[in-house]
Amino acid sequence: MSRSRNEQNCDSIFSIGVYIKEKMAVLIDSGISRDVAKEIDKCLIQANVQVAAIINTHCHGDHCGGNAFFQHKYPQIKIFSTETERPFIEDPLMAPICFCGGAAAFEELRSLLPFVDVSIIYHGGVIKDLASLINNHEKRILETKSMILLMLSEHPLSLEEITARIMQTYKIPDDLISYALTKVPMQAYIAELERENLVEIRVTAGINRAHVIDKNSTHPSHHNTAVTM
Repeated sequence: MSRSRNEQNCDSIFSIGVYIKEKMAVLIDSGISRDVAKEIDKCLIQANVQVAAIINTHCHGDHCGGNAFFQHKYPQIKIFSTETERPFIEDPLMAPICFCGGAAAFEELRSLLPFVDVSIIYHGGVIKDLASLINNHEKRILETKSMILLMLSEHPLSLEEITARIMQTYKIPDDLISYALTKVPMQAYIAELERENLVEIRVTAGINRAHVIDKNSTHPSHHNTAVTM
């Protein structure tokens, strides 16, 4: 746990923000699970601090998975979120519907730069140069988008095939969590390319694949209709 006055950060694969005042703590998110929440609570107890409230940034399970532990241990605890995120936090089964939601646009993030000295990124820890992080992240997104379009220009691919190629290209570990966390954004990339009328989804022999749209082709196009791979 790193410290800076009354602001703290629990460093791990996820970075939990902790704001402390008069021995009471406000958590910025609660971790991915009950076990993670127990570890956070243990650290705070050792510092003679008790959790009074949680601010959930959004509904993804790795951000609100510890809520139940704290609610059970501290019945008076208050949990805050936006109205749009609240239904998904209260009913985790709904969360996959908006798995790709909740992220601020790059220009919105850049507008915060004059007011930020140091940032704590949930999936990255303490970041002193937020501008570079934003720029690098945007660059990687555009590179991946171009890479997918190049793959599809060679021949049509299914979502599974696109996911496999991206995992191989970026040397992403072969485990179920990494696979799921790669496959979902790949679906978002395809949806964005489809929205831009650059690709369309066609079903052949029971398999749906993304095809680059040939502007000169007479093949019936479905790009005006929302299609989910």
